[in-house]
Amino acid sequence: KRGEVPLFRAAPRELLVGAVDARWRPADRVDLGITWQGGASWTTVGRSVPEPGRVRWTSSILLVDPDRRPITLRFGWRASLPLLPGVPDTADTGEADVDLLVSLGFDEGGVWLVGTGGLGITGNPLLDGAQDDLPLLWLVAGRRWGALDVELRAGGAVATSRNPGRTGLRLSVEHRGRLLVGAGVGVGTSPAAADLWLGAWTGVSRPCRRPCGD
Repeated sequence: KRGEVPLFRAAPRELLVGAVDARWRPADRVDLGITWQGGASWTTVGRSVPEPGRVRWTSSILLVDPDRRPITLRFGWRASLPLLPGVPDTADTGEADVDLLVSLGFDEGGVWLVGTGGLGITGNPLLDGAQDDLPLLWLVAGRRWGALDVELRAGGAVATSRNPGRTGLRLSVEHRGRLLVGAGVGVGTSPAAADLWLGAWTGVSRPCRRPCGD
């Protein structure tokens, strides 16, 4: 119904999501990325429901050089478009969204702590009844042992008058090198978040042949 925000899916379901992600650093302080995401879900009665995919573009710029001081400051944005607009997907709304983020971090001796805050804008405020502005908050703590990174992440989308909060706690381990291999486990800390999250990923990293680019 136009003018109303669709309720989040209250019925229990299991969601399987796959994604392909590519990132490029055209300059020392600039990161660009594109991600495709899609999947399927299963309801409590065993029915399988395809989840239309989404395409997400990301970019960020480093405002404070971490090579000169342990404090980092980064500004970024993320834009996500559903392949089938208006159809509930892995993001539940089936609407486009844009996230504006600012991160302040500390990185010293293989230990890092990063706080991120921002605003998630879901839908077009002039056209979409599902439009909402979501406060976003994350806190990340990590430790590096050689090529192994261990990271704990807490936070997510804060509740608003139109939508419930989606916050959680995740622990991930990743081996970094030319071949990236990682796995993680998480739990939801709000009713609308996933009760349990399990993830695994792999990828390849190619070093730059030039100071900037590749």
